[in-house]
Amino acid sequence: MNLSTIGTPIFRVVDAIPGCCDNYTNGNYCIPEQFKKYNYSEGRCEFQDFGFDENYFEYQYNSFIYKLMVFTLFKYQKYLQWFNIFAYFWIGAFLYAFEEIVLAGVFSDYYWSNDKTRKMSPLPLLNSIFIVIRYHIGSIAFGSLLIASLRFIRLLLNYLNEKLSKVDDNIIFRFIFKCLSCIFWCFEKFIKFLNKNAYVLIAARGYGFCKATRKVFGYMLSNCLRFFVITQLTELILICGTITICSLNAFLFYRYLIYTNQLNQLIIPWAPMVVLIALNYLIISICFSTFDMAVKTIFICFLEDLDINDGTVERPYVMNNDLLNLIGKANALNNKNIKQKKVKLQKHDISKK
Repeated sequence: MNLSTIGTPIFRVVDAIPGCCDNYTNGNYCIPEQFKKYNYSEGRCEFQDFGFDENYFEYQYNSFIYKLMVFTLFKYQKYLQWFNIFAYFWIGAFLYAFEEIVLAGVFSDYYWSNDKTRKMSPLPLLNSIFIVIRYHIGSIAFGSLLIASLRFIRLLLNYLNEKLSKVDDNIIFRFIFKCLSCIFWCFEKFIKFLNKNAYVLIAARGYGFCKATRKVFGYMLSNCLRFFVITQLTELILICGTITICSLNAFLFYRYLIYTNQLNQLIIPWAPMVVLIALNYLIISICFSTFDMAVKTIFICFLEDLDINDGTVERPYVMNNDLLNLIGKANALNNKNIKQKKVKLQKHDISKK
């Protein structure tokens, strides 16, 4: 808003009769406060535009620094507006990523606390916020920069498409721009998905952004089916939950209006229902996003656990027995541990002999 009105308000004299206003004629610069002192009835000092006019500045201002600053801002106004848009994308992505990595830190702390050598923090949320601010701001900034850059490129493509369509409505160029916009949209969604899972490893294991992204991408390639099932099943549960809760609340509110005889008094009976459903959807989306992050965090920590541990006595899995049974490794691990104990006993007996 400030950049759109950068410069200074320029006023000019209008409807002036020759000789009526001292030295003022139509089109002359004027300052409203000074012009009103003469109380001219024939002429008026009216606002024309915001901008930069060197003659008007010489007429109204004497500060060279102020004139230089306003002239520079006005000259590069369009570029500064684009910078504002990019900063908006970056800050929005940064705040969203900060929320995700803080939640990932809380849930990963719960997962890795199953390890006997590590205890869960008594204040997991505050502890996660402190760790993120101290160690992971750079990773968040870089990840959000990628998202902001892709969104900005898509915006530029749409802007260029509109400009070119006004000059020459060529169906080939429009098709090319639509294809590019679609490609960058898909790429943005993939990077967002990759970043969200990488933030889990950053919060849980303290990796840098590039190392976490590389490991997550490797997990995605080696566990495609697991990723697909977990992602789709979680989305299905969240969608069904959202529809159920919104529908139930709307139905109860409708019955309440009927029971209290307020439905007939409303000019637009469906308007309160729409507002209620919108508010319900907003609140449920916030709550379910936390649940979605919890599922993703536990799943990524599970894959990391499988990667860095092998279930032996020296490197036992951190996951609990229920999760081990779920993946069918509990029996195999018990047999493996029994064999290891037998081998150790045999070596011990041989050393005694």
